[in-house]
Amino acid sequence: DDGFLHQNLSHQARLEAALTDGFQLVHVVNQAAAYAAAHGKLLSFDPNLRLPLWPDAEAAKTQILWGLRQADIVKISDDEVRFLWGCGPEEGAARLLADFVRLAMVTCGPKGCLLQNAGAAVRVAAPRVLPVDTTGAGDIFGGSAVSRLLQLGRAPEALTEDELTAIGR
Repeated sequence: DDGFLHQNLSHQARLEAALTDGFQLVHVVNQAAAYAAAHGKLLSFDPNLRLPLWPDAEAAKTQILWGLRQADIVKISDDEVRFLWGCGPEEGAARLLADFVRLAMVTCGPKGCLLQNAGAAVRVAAPRVLPVDTTGAGDIFGGSAVSRLLQLGRAPEALTEDELTAIGR
């Protein structure tokens, strides 16, 4: 569809729903990822791990790693980093950059986030709030950060510390 061609970015979220609902949906997700890559579009990914939706933890890990291999940009939580590799945000970001993506955004709940590419890394503090419900907080952060990235019009791996900080605010 031409509408998809004109987008600068395709986003995969809630991959667990697509990859546990049968082959047809898996095929669609594969096609969308291939289409984005073939047309030079950035692909972002948010694992949004929800273990109860998976048959077992190993199935979740396998499919999340598949999603990471497709992505240019990832928004991942520190809990998801621990689930995948048993490490903290810094080591998780380094693994993501070495093996998968061009920009890693690791959210750390009330401790803020870590944004890192090949040339720069920044920690951005979370604003002080009295949360009532944190449902969707990571989605809001990820969408806002990607929107700011697209407004800059620069390749994820070329962002400076100042630009990463602006994206993470």
